[in-house]
Amino acid sequence: MLRLMLLPHAKSGWPTGTDEHERPLGPRGRRISPRIGRYMAEEGLAPDLAIVSTARRARET
Repeated sequence: MLRLMLLPHAKSGWPTGTDEHERPLGPRGRRISPRIGRYMAEEGLAPDLAIVSTARRARET
């Protein structure tokens, strides 16, 4: 069976002078984002394909 998983990026920061597309994860996002990875691994939710935004915060998540 096919499964579609839609995941948002983790909490991002907004450093002064940073372009919207280049906003990195903030401290909270860096701390919390590994949780979803652990959960997915524990539940056997390994995607065959991941389509990810080119925005920095999405790639870092």
